[in-house]
Amino acid sequence: MSGHFTTRTAIIFLVMVMSVIGGCLSTSWMLYESCNIGPPYSVFIHQISYLGDPEMNPCGAFLFTVALWTLAIAAIPLVLFYRRALAALKAKVAGVFAFFFGLSIPAMFAVGIVPSSLDPYVHLVTAAVAFGGAGLAYLLSGIGLITNKIHDHNEKIPIALVIPFLAYIIFITFGIAVQIYAYVEGLFYSSGETLLSFTLWEWLLFIAILGICVATTFPLIQSRGSQASPNSTKRSV
Repeated sequence: MSGHFTTRTAIIFLVMVMSVIGGCLSTSWMLYESCNIGPPYSVFIHQISYLGDPEMNPCGAFLFTVALWTLAIAAIPLVLFYRRALAALKAKVAGVFAFFFGLSIPAMFAVGIVPSSLDPYVHLVTAAVAFGGAGLAYLLSGIGLITNKIHDHNEKIPIALVIPFLAYIIFITFGIAVQIYAYVEGLFYSSGETLLSFTLWEWLLFIAILGICVATTFPLIQSRGSQASPNSTKRSV
């Protein structure tokens, strides 16, 4: 929980976390299909949180809660790691990331506790803070690092870190543009099974957050290692 990762420990940690989250959500989805008397679950129509609603998914709702709580617990050492690793590249970026991702952690726990059927307003707010906070943490950090890399020619920021952040920024920009288009054209609530579906982009954002986490962790570990090597060399001389 200290957030000190090596490449080996990060691989073990991330594989375990992603396996639990993926396994719980997949099983919850399958149980939704078998226990819900309504139409089958569809990412184009149903929100992610439907899997965690006892009224809609009486058999698998608890697994959704396990997945969200696993993510929240795993986020604690990740925030500590990112804060240290990003501080070595750009202190302000580290502060922004820790603030927004830190906000998302208690909200993730709350999403797993309060389903939409119990209190729609509280659920909506906590879900927005949980995934909006995590999403903004990576988005703003990416913008900050890439700007610093281009403007100040910061050699400490590796290209291997810039590439996933840039891909994430493009993805978020495209997703926002799609949703604005759907709203302007009056299709926000009637997009059907198309790319305009808000619930589809809800799922895509969730997957993108997990993806950017994995894609940026290893370049940051390598960056910290390469920065520590010259210092250790100097001490040994």
